[in-house]
Amino acid sequence: MKKKKTLIICRSFFPYAPTFGGAVRILKLCDFLLQQGFEVHVLAARGEFISTYGYDELLDKIKITYVEDKLQKYICLQELNKTAQKRIDVGKTHLINKVIGRMKKILSNFSTPDLGVFFINNYVCVAKKIINEHHIKNVIVSTPPHSDQLIGLKLKKHYKNKIKFIVDYRDSWNCSPIFSKSSFFLRKYSEAMEKKVISSADYFTCISEPMLTKLTKLYPSIINLNNKSSLIMNGFDEDQFSLLFDGQKVDDGIFRIGYFGSMSDEEGSYRNPTIFFEALEKIDLPIKVIIYGPVSINSKWLRRLESKLEVHPPVGHVEALRLMQDMDILMLLISKYDGVDEIMTGKFFDYVLVGRKVLSIGPKTMAVCNIIEKENIGYIAPFDNQKEIVSVLKRLVKYGVKTFDGKQYIKYSRQNQYNKFLEILD
Repeated sequence: MKKKKTLIICRSFFPYAPTFGGAVRILKLCDFLLQQGFEVHVLAARGEFISTYGYDELLDKIKITYVEDKLQKYICLQELNKTAQKRIDVGKTHLINKVIGRMKKILSNFSTPDLGVFFINNYVCVAKKIINEHHIKNVIVSTPPHSDQLIGLKLKKHYKNKIKFIVDYRDSWNCSPIFSKSSFFLRKYSEAMEKKVISSADYFTCISEPMLTKLTKLYPSIINLNNKSSLIMNGFDEDQFSLLFDGQKVDDGIFRIGYFGSMSDEEGSYRNPTIFFEALEKIDLPIKVIIYGPVSINSKWLRRLESKLEVHPPVGHVEALRLMQDMDILMLLISKYDGVDEIMTGKFFDYVLVGRKVLSIGPKTMAVCNIIEKENIGYIAPFDNQKEIVSVLKRLVKYGVKTFDGKQYIKYSRQNQYNKFLEILD
């Protein structure tokens, strides 16, 4: 029996992915498809080495083609510079990052849909070579950056019905203030691009329900959009239950809040901990926030919070899962209101896997909050309400938080979610 073959185009992929969360969906999709007997190809950008996060063996099984990409190199270098150690030791780093960030924002505002649009032709040429050489039928393009969808559009125009073009959104394009253009004319131009992409696609998939709802509202003239769309969330890996230990964490009287992922108090950050840290400072109870990830915060917080705050560099995914079990509760942080209704972050599902309740510091309108409330597996406090954050933290320390068995939420496993891809792929 001939193997089914799939090409996945995802510019930001390991080991050149600036963040773990931005690439793990596709890494795990590759793993799932390999287990189903697919031959999996990935087309990605070569940047500066970030990390394999312990997935070297899996990466070796995937047929990955990297394209030299100066933009990806720049993005990776920026992320490498955003370590807690550099922010603590080098006073100029914060100012430099602000200047470079503003320059990049100006350039991005005039690049439609984003800066990646200037690099797509190289990817189209390499993708054609892979498709022709390996006789590939399925082409999945997962974004952002949304300029990558133009690669898929060009491939669909070239191959027509010889390929199945699947658009996968991890974030919205023009339906979210995060990626939509501020200029009226550029926004309309970008919307015309997106409409052409979605119309040409054989299937559309996304990670949260609001993405599809807003898309159908923005483009009501796209025929059969709902019929060719599927909600395919992220999730946890069922086979990783075997990696967890059976015992409970050591009870030393300290209430531990774990945070895994990026965090920055720089201007414009979507994960700014300033108000949360100010609330933490007001609590005279045995509490500690332990952070693992690429962190860029002012060194004053380590001095002011003292034993209440620990900051560690990123760790591999499996190690992160084990460290999560040492915590009493695990935290999500989003510090803006724009576009947050779509947020269904992958780390939430890891938190469910390890059986720890979730503390969401952010807008209550986030998609992930719907699950937290529906399943009663966490607590929610607005990121900009210091008084409410203090109240929630005091209650958590006073009454404690019970753990649970993640297996009771097996419906949120990647395997259950990714089965929907099998219905789409040839």
